[in-house]
Amino acid sequence: MSNQVKNIITSKNELNIIIKKVKMFSGFKLFCFIMLFFPSITFGIIKAEIFPWAIIAAFFYFKKYSKDFIFVVFFFLLCSAISFIFHGPTDIIRSLASYMNTLCAFAFMLTISEIEVVRFIRLLKIIFIFLLTLGLLQYFNVVDFADGFIKLIIPRGSSIASFESNRGVRLLSSEPARAGNELIFLYFLFNYVFIKAKHRLVSDILFTLYLLIVIQSFMAFAFFALFLAFNINLKSILISVLCLLLLVYGGLNFTAGRSVELVNNLFQLDSMKDIVFFLVNSSGNRLITIYSSYIYGVLLPFGAGMGNWLSGSIEAIKTSGIDVSEFSYYQVLGNGSIIGTRSSGFLSNLILETGVFGFLFVLRYLLKILNKYWNISKDAKIVILSFLCKILFIGSVGHPVAWVITIIILRYFNIQKNGLSLSKINYS
Repeated sequence: MSNQVKNIITSKNELNIIIKKVKMFSGFKLFCFIMLFFPSITFGIIKAEIFPWAIIAAFFYFKKYSKDFIFVVFFFLLCSAISFIFHGPTDIIRSLASYMNTLCAFAFMLTISEIEVVRFIRLLKIIFIFLLTLGLLQYFNVVDFADGFIKLIIPRGSSIASFESNRGVRLLSSEPARAGNELIFLYFLFNYVFIKAKHRLVSDILFTLYLLIVIQSFMAFAFFALFLAFNINLKSILISVLCLLLLVYGGLNFTAGRSVELVNNLFQLDSMKDIVFFLVNSSGNRLITIYSSYIYGVLLPFGAGMGNWLSGSIEAIKTSGIDVSEFSYYQVLGNGSIIGTRSSGFLSNLILETGVFGFLFVLRYLLKILNKYWNISKDAKIVILSFLCKILFIGSVGHPVAWVITIIILRYFNIQKNGLSLSKINYS
């Protein structure tokens, strides 16, 4: 029994020592795995803003396929074939690649060894610190000389903060909102793995301020506030009060970005109707497309067809009965008329294209996996709930960062619970 205890590591401090010493990925594998977390780097090769780095990594290193994952892939191929028959080519290949980019990344992370989970944690710590530093450099325009290079690898990227449009930095992403959401999931991992529980209040406050001042994305701030709300305790209340005071003071006394401005404007509204209209109007097309996609997917249980999101999104808004001429996004880009756009969130796009049947089929696959980690701890529940909110309402279909990091965190919790065998560790 003593040998078993000696050869199994469960202590968080001991695991952190292993993370520091374990051998890192190398060569082409290291390149592929790094690019998983920089999906906006497309080099201008494709028109899409997300490059299928996860599919490339899976092609070389994904060796074990579960039966459930094979069924999911078959389902998407079947949906694509049916959509081609009824709607023609539309945007099938792009849609299929987007869904596979996230699902392959998700399934791949489930198959890697425990020691590879540890290696990924070490890699992600480096990436997180690098992005935090880069954000500060961009905020103070220290790296403005690199703007041409950034635009070469990320056509919509920039090394300069977008203050002129009342927005923050983009890091190595195409917009502050996407950069913020990538950084939030990296923070989740850093917070749970490297920050002691007694120091998390301070780290949460500092990271909240970073989002408000440097990233300046209201959507990213709102998502992180939701994460704090899932931690229903005194810490969340303190952070919420602090942020509230900062937002009110900031909105009245200095220009601190879009998130501060939006919340300050909210405080000046009197009725719930005005608040709802303001939030919908400020979200661009996001809230309208999310709402209409779910309505459409329920009313048409087989959806608009794989790749048929352009016409499907137009029909969805018509079905919802929303008058888009009242909202500035459609006034500016569509002269007050409906224009077809992708929805925000993996599952909201899925229900638009494949209907409620496709939505439930894929959701069942995800919940079956996530349920295995649900009872590990309260922290595991919070990570899972945050992830589900993300894929329901936020982000691009093919963006894999949240999917990869969520599984890494959950597998880390599992290692903490069951231990890591010393015999699996390679320090060389």
